Amino acid sequence: MLEVRLTMPDGRIAVHPAPADGSDAAFGGFPKNSVLTLFDPTPEELGRVARAFHLDEAYLRDALDPLERPRVELGETEDGAPVLILVLGLPHQNGDAAYDGRPGSMPYGVMPVSLVHLKDHLLVVARRAHPAILDVLDGRRAPVATHMKTRLTLLIFQAVAEAYLAALRELRALSRAIERRLRAAHRNRELFMLLGVNKSLVYFASALRASVIVYRRLLAGRDLKLYADDADLLRSALVDLEQAEELTALHADRLSTLMDAYAAVIHNNVNAVLKVLTTLTVVLTLPVLIAGLFTINTRLPFEDAPWLFGLLLLAMIVSGGALVLYFYQRNFLRW
Repeated sequence: MLEVRLTMPDGRIAVHPAPADGSDAAFGGFPKNSVLTLFDPTPEELGRVARAFHLDEAYLRDALDPLERPRVELGETEDGAPVLILVLGLPHQNGDAAYDGRPGSMPYGVMPVSLVHLKDHLLVVARRAHPAILDVLDGRRAPVATHMKTRLTLLIFQAVAEAYLAALRELRALSRAIERRLRAAHRNRELFMLLGVNKSLVYFASALRASVIVYRRLLAGRDLKLYADDADLLRSALVDLEQAEELTALHADRLSTLMDAYAAVIHNNVNAVLKVLTTLTVVLTLPVLIAGLFTINTRLPFEDAPWLFGLLLLAMIVSGGALVLYFYQRNFLRW
């Protein structure tokens, strides 16, 4: 979906309809100092924007690759004008429904977002719209104008860092809820849910590691001109991002330890059950052998005696009880 945002004379940021395709006006009819957002764009929209600004369409397609890593790239238009491409990783919730722990699923993923800086325009490309980005572009996060490309970019950077912290809080609460359920019932579903949470943390760690490099490179001021206020904003965003990176590593280590502990508990429980079943089998074997002696087709001493049945029954009870006492004293029948 292609949308155009432009600051109005009253300071309000308004969403304008995209100009007609094939316009002969400069920049394909897109207003100067506007912000173009391409959320889940069609191939036609990508081609149209690329033609309007004489861009390599690959610059716009980078954000549509779910495996794209955060990075900074310097390029040129077909006319030789400089282009700055910033690719970020933004955490997003997978699906609208509550996380159910299906094998292979995870509660959160990382979505690439591409910010393409042109001389008079800012292009924002992503596979879907995200509230954190919309709050910045619509001026709800902080007063801003669409011609302030650097300010918009840094506000998006800060929003991305805060989105990671919010997602980590959600994952922490989710993992604690799963732990409580796992203590009550050792089921595979809860283990799959913890595995999905851990998978989200792995994606977070990879994206955060690359994002920190991007933030530090921009803070050096080589690729993007920064004023004092801009540098302070970027430093604040970098602090949040580094905190998110540390929390991600901490949660991932804790979750891995927790899953190993639960796996060991389940393994021990299975061993305990097998030990009890094996012990009961041994306990029942001796009485069965005693009774089996008098079921063979061979004459045995005292087989016609009236007291034989009672004696055999007593022998089976005594032998079985003796074995139970023996194994119980050696903790074979205790959990």
